[in-house]
Amino acid sequence: MDRGGNVKWGIMAVVHTLAAASTALAGNVTPLAPLFANVNASYAGAEVIMPYLSQNDANKDGYRESLTYWYRIYKNNTNTPLLYSSTPKTGAYPAVSCTNPTWRESYTNPQFMRSGKWVVTGHDLNMECDSNAGDSEAHNTFVYVADVSKSGGAVNTLMFAKAELEAIELVDYNSDGVGDLMVSMHVEGAAVEQLRIVVKNLANWATLSDKVYAVSNVKD
Repeated sequence: MDRGGNVKWGIMAVVHTLAAASTALAGNVTPLAPLFANVNASYAGAEVIMPYLSQNDANKDGYRESLTYWYRIYKNNTNTPLLYSSTPKTGAYPAVSCTNPTWRESYTNPQFMRSGKWVVTGHDLNMECDSNAGDSEAHNTFVYVADVSKSGGAVNTLMFAKAELEAIELVDYNSDGVGDLMVSMHVEGAAVEQLRIVVKNLANWATLSDKVYAVSNVKD
């Protein structure tokens, strides 16, 4: 029996749960390889870095306002025991942009990336709603970065309002042979189509670049 395959299908189920709307992932293959890696030298083989989240409804109105996210790290080829977890962090969904909405829905489409001991998840936190005035949609970008090589490893986050996540990628921004985190986002509310690109050093979390670029002279 291919137990590794079973683990991978288990993570696929988690990814679809994270997305909340399976159709959002139907047209896009989400790479899961970053969630399997030998990140802890104390254990043989690749550990399983399992994403985990809590959807938060603070005012108990039936709609989530935020997402708390972390990783659970398991020993190779088993789902027990849990070796350790990363520190949870929280990102906010956009505010409801409809007045007296007849319905609303929020979800996230996760993207995964790894560089050595650093595992990155980018969340496009999406809010959709409808009212007599018409449909509305808003996005926030929430990026979670954790050192998963040990218990209590460093955790960093990025949070951008009115920004739709396009991609998280590794780039060697300053040609030092070390991969840096690049976050690309579509800017909401601008007069023309714009792309914001932020580059962070994973080791010290320094901002190497944060620029907005016009990509069209019209608004789509």
